[in-house]
Amino acid sequence: MTPTSSFAVSDYILSEVSKTLREPDVRALRCLENNEIDAIVGALRETCEFVLGTYRDLDKVPRDLKDRPIVATGIEGGAHFLVTDDRRDLLPLKVIMLAGYRPLQIVAPGDFLLHIGAH
Repeated sequence: MTPTSSFAVSDYILSEVSKTLREPDVRALRCLENNEIDAIVGALRETCEFVLGTYRDLDKVPRDLKDRPIVATGIEGGAHFLVTDDRRDLLPLKVIMLAGYRPLQIVAPGDFLLHIGAH
């Protein structure tokens, strides 16, 4: 049996993905048009588990309040991993443990790919 994975998203994360992909540097690097960005965001909305991302008791994420909805999405979605390249605020936390929820391990994209066996 092949293990399955699911991914959780929230309106906040979808908005951040859309905004980031529309930044001039990212657009130039990836050669993305508006309709392609809209398709990516639409595919994420259709294929990922949608959660509200409104969990509030996140005093363990003190540095950047904008990161709290991202962590909340992982917590509410029951995620094992939060995959991010945020080296300043999120990656240093390593794991978030909250009573009643599974631990949320915070990893860089490359480390996540190594963990799941992708090369």
